[in-house]
Amino acid sequence: MSKVLVNNVEMTILRDTGAPIDLVSRNHVSSEDFTVEIVWVKQPLNLNFTCLPLARIELQSSEFGRIVTKAAVIEAVLDNGVYLLGNRTADLIAKQKLTSNVNAVVTRSQRARLESTKRAETDPTTRGIVSEPAIVVEPNPIVINLPPAEETAPSLLKVSADEFIVTQRECNSLEPCFENAKKEVNRDKGLFRKSVDHFGKESYEVVIP
Repeated sequence: MSKVLVNNVEMTILRDTGAPIDLVSRNHVSSEDFTVEIVWVKQPLNLNFTCLPLARIELQSSEFGRIVTKAAVIEAVLDNGVYLLGNRTADLIAKQKLTSNVNAVVTRSQRARLESTKRAETDPTTRGIVSEPAIVVEPNPIVINLPPAEETAPSLLKVSADEFIVTQRECNSLEPCFENAKKEVNRDKGLFRKSVDHFGKESYEVVIP
């Protein structure tokens, strides 16, 4: 047995696992607490059912906080100073305790996150630090080997126009082009190609051997 406040009056509470609803004496219930509901109660040593009114009850304890429930009201002459706790209210108390524990855990977790954030904001060593993106490395990278540059090929930026024309003439693969160039464009002994863009504008492109 333990002590609880029943409608702001301290009483001894007794758990009855065989009772579906609470029982309280008329001495601890005011007229405003009664509802329009009734319940039929049967005592173990009595074959007859007893009709009892229901009243609103407020239970308060440091263990579960505040619970509002209903209890069947017995006659004042049967008052023994004990509040009989039934299964329905016991379930409400168990759920209330579970919810209180979960809220306490969440509150502590939120407080820890806020304290960690405040420490990071006030720590001078973390100010102005910008995290760089991580370098992503493929598990099996594909390696492409590029052919080395031909050192013998003359650079187009370093040759003169005459040298470039000579290089064109000496390239065997351009012989058919020179034959066709007799019918097309051959400027200053160099080989060019006439091109027309989609606007109809003509331009001349140099042929590189």
